Amino acid sequence: MFAAAARRMRYTTLGLLQYIAPTLQFAQAVLLFGEPLKPVHIVTFALIWTGCALYAFDSVRGSRTPVTVE
Repeated sequence: MFAAAARRMRYTTLGLLQYIAPTLQFAQAVLLFGEPLKPVHIVTFALIWTGCALYAFDSVRGSRTPVTVE
């Protein structure tokens, strides 16, 4: 099912979705298993997701068709 779904979506969307599994594993380790969370982990996590958000924002902004005024 993954392969069939992957063929139907853009690679950029698929790439961003690939960040969900490690994020869920990170949350599970911290919240369920009590893994120690250091400030460097929080900063790194925030920077990675900030980069993903910027990339997604730029992709959405770039995909919109510009309005031409004549």
